[in-house]
Amino acid sequence: MSRETTISSVMEFLLSHMASRLPPAALADVFDRLIWCLKDNGEELIRVRNDWLQSDDLNKVAVALAMDEVFPFGGGERMLIELNRISKRWPELEGRCTEILGAWQATTRSGKPGH
Repeated sequence: MSRETTISSVMEFLLSHMASRLPPAALADVFDRLIWCLKDNGEELIRVRNDWLQSDDLNKVAVALAMDEVFPFGGGERMLIELNRISKRWPELEGRCTEILGAWQATTRSGKPGH
């Protein structure tokens, strides 16, 4: 019996088999690179990332927050709501949430479209 491999299952596998001392940013970097390698331009990977940001799993949230090729939820109000929720739930991630929001604000002020 063959099992279909999905981006979600690959991401889950890599997270669950991540070296114990590997920082979340290292795995996030792998996911960021995959965005540009996939024929759907990372659409499914980005969807999984957004799902992870809404999860109750601190490891998933930390890796998803460390990704920086595209803004979570495409930026905007939804991103603001989710990052505020994450900051309240996990104060240790508040600094990264603030960085993302600052980058979004700088992008929108400069007139460049968000990713």
